Amino acid sequence: MNEYELSLDNIFFFDVQIAGSHGKEFITSIVWLHNFQWGSWTRRVDSNESLIRHWKNSDAVVSFDQKKIIMSLMKLQFGLKNDSYINLALYCDDHLINIAEEVGIDYPAELDDFEEANSKKLWIEFIKGNESALESRHFFSAWNTNLIYQLFFKICGDPVPHNVCIPWALEKTPKKLKVKKQKIEMHKEDLYKKLKETHDFSNPYDNI
Repeated sequence: MNEYELSLDNIFFFDVQIAGSHGKEFITSIVWLHNFQWGSWTRRVDSNESLIRHWKNSDAVVSFDQKKIIMSLMKLQFGLKNDSYINLALYCDDHLINIAEEVGIDYPAELDDFEEANSKKLWIEFIKGNESALESRHFFSAWNTNLIYQLFFKICGDPVPHNVCIPWALEKTPKKLKVKKQKIEMHKEDLYKKLKETHDFSNPYDNI
């Protein structure tokens, strides 16, 4: 295949979620869209077979990598490389999520209170046994992948071939977290009462 035979129907769009400290990062999960079909890989859960097959059978791979470490991690962890890698971060001056509005893509209401840092927290929750935490990570990663997919065609000036539906859902806040928050607020209220017993909070100018 030469560079002019790239099939827009055979591109591997993907988003990775990374954990670890600076210089010791590793990929914890990957969500991809290839031939308009979704796929995912999770560390210590899935084999590499499906990921490698889709990657190698694609004409190009596309992601958004501001830190420019994704491809090095793909090679380090999976032995994968692709000479036709396209990093959309090179074509944009902003963070991926902030670009959504600029290109006319609605930001899902489910992600209003969800930040990228939550992904690492959800990974910890998942390895502790919370299966639904992985569902939330995949939803976040799939939304990024869908944005990458749509952004790619907008940059190319071509119409988006298909609107795809995300097969994962964002986990709602568990009740136990709400109870924990209430306990913290009550604790603060008790602390304030104790402070009032030992400190005078009256206005120092009341008696002037």
